[in-house]
This record gives sequence, C-alpha cells and structure tokens, in this order.
Amino acid sequence: MKTKKSTPFFTETVKRFTIWNVLVFLLIIILLNIFLVTTIKYTLQQSIDIRLKHEMENVIASLDFSDSTITIIDYSEFNEPDLLEITETPYFLQIYTFDGEVLITSKNLKYYKYIPVETEGDFSSFTFKDIEIDNDQLRVGYFSLMNDSGERMAVLQLATFEARFTAIFNNLVTFNLYSFPVLIIIIIFASIFLARKSIAPINKIIATAKRISAGNLNTRIEYKAKTDDELGRLRDTLNHLFDRIELNINQLSQFTDHASHQMMTPLTAVKTELEYILKKDRSENEYKEALIKLLIQTDQMIKIVRTLLMISKQDNHNEQSQSVFNFSNLIQKIIDTEFAKDNIQSSIEKE
Repeated sequence: MKTKKSTPFFTETVKRFTIWNVLVFLLIIILLNIFLVTTIKYTLQQSIDIRLKHEMENVIASLDFSDSTITIIDYSEFNEPDLLEITETPYFLQIYTFDGEVLITSKNLKYYKYIPVETEGDFSSFTFKDIEIDNDQLRVGYFSLMNDSGERMAVLQLATFEARFTAIFNNLVTFNLYSFPVLIIIIIFASIFLARKSIAPINKIIATAKRISAGNLNTRIEYKAKTDDELGRLRDTLNHLFDRIELNINQLSQFTDHASHQMMTPLTAVKTELEYILKKDRSENEYKEALIKLLIQTDQMIKIVRTLLMISKQDNHNEQSQSVFNFSNLIQKIIDTEFAKDNIQSSIEKE
C-alpha cells in the first residue's frame, strides 16, 4: 500500500527563512541595545553633571569675592548633610588656588580619601571629568572663581560618587546579557512559525498540483489571493498552464482515438489480403520477399494502432473530434505503387 509522504517540518526553505530572519532580528537588537546603552549611559552622566552644576551654583552664590578674598556669606549651603557626612550621594567640596593651595573644604573630606586638585585648565565654564580613587568612581566638576575685575582667583571643585548611577547602568547591561539567549530562542521559534505560515499557501498549491493527472485534468488551484499578489500570480500562471495541458491532451486523445479506429479497418484488410497471397505457390522470389516485408510492417503498424487505442481510452468521456483522416486512400496508394509492376490489384473496402 502506497503511503502519503508528508511535508517535512523543517524544510530547506524554512531553514533559510529562519536563518535570515534570526540574523536580521539579531542585528537590529544588537544595534538597538548599543544605542540604548549609549543613550542611557549618556543620560545618567548628564544627570550627575546637572546635579553637580546645581550644587556648584549654590556654593558660588554663598561666596563673596570682594577685596581679592573669598568669604563665605551663607553657611547654610555648607551645612547640608551631603557636605558634612558621607551619605549615599555625598558632595566633596574643595576650593583651591591655581597654585594648588586649598582654601576651603567640605567637612566630609576628612572622612574620605584625598581627592587630587586639578590646576591645569581654563575652567571658565563648568567642566566635568571622571576620576578613580581606590576603585571608587567619582564624577568631578570644576569652575573658575573670578573677582569683580574678571581675574581668576581660585577653582571650585565638587565631586560625587558615580556608584549609584553605575549600578543602574550595570544592572541594565546584566539584564541584557541574561535576556539575550532567551530572546534568541524566542526569535528562532517565532521565525520558524512565520516561515511555515508564509509557505503554507505554497504547500496547498503544490498539493493541488499533485492531484492533477491525465484522468483528472479539470482540477484547478482555487487558493484565494489577489491577482496582483505573488501567490495570486503563481495560481493564475499554473492554472493557465494546466488549461493548455488539458487542451493539448484532449486534442491528442481525440486524434489517437479517431486515428486508431480509422486505421484498424484498412490495415486489417491489407494484412488479410497479404496472408492470402502468401499462401499461394509463387515462383518469383523477389515478389515473395516484398510481401513478407510488407507483412512485417503491417504487424508493426497494428501494434502502434493498438497502443494508440489504449491511450485514447484514458479519456473516452471527452467530446470526439469531427475531423477524420482517411487512411484507406493512403494504404491503397501504397499497395498500388509497390505492386504495379507485378500486375497485382487490391481493393480496400471503405466505410
């Protein structure tokens, strides 16, 4: 018993579609992650800089720069907890001259390590940089303090830990690293599903095309799709092809059917007549050899006709052609030509 061969689950087409789909999605995800990580890192750093700048502006507002001296006129800013103690987000303040002499420091610096001063630089605008002190990442802001004459008097340095913001960034990177394999698996299965879903109409078309045979020529692909769609064009193209094949096979079947019936009567008559002639005792060897050859050819033609009849029976329900080729006249002419010199006459009965 012939079993129906099912379509493999993971065909080469599905494999190619899945590979390309996964590669494209991975490329998009990698580029998107790079963009997000860069943007988030920049945003977090900008957030630190904004906080530092705000605190530095408050400190500057608490100072007086008259008489070429720096005087604290508002101690409330210097008495904030973030400048007194090492809190979760402390601020380490130093005001120093361009020679490196420290003039003012926040009280919490005595509980922390020494933060080096930076004397090289203009610092006419707020400047920020990252430094590392014993594995502690700090973000440091600098600004030049000037008197009323526009002369640079000192540098305001304010530093804070980046640990809180670094932790947020590291958590984001860790989450991406752990979720990446899971995302790949999801993309692979989704790609396989989409690939099989996409080629399902093609499999239906193939199944319909396989059902079309010589005895089932009127079957057509009935997949619903717009004519300007790729699958719609494929459906119409195959249906037009099947129409032409059906027409050609029907014409061939009609021809072989009528040709076979038309040929059988004269050929059988020729064979009977030749057998009768061969039964007589003839002296002319050439004449006998010619008759034998003609008999062999006649047998061969009958075999061909029988084969054509078998082919025509496969589609005997089709409408028969009205055009008939008269083989009787053809056979009559052949016999008259071959045996004219021997004065042999034959007559084939016509239907």
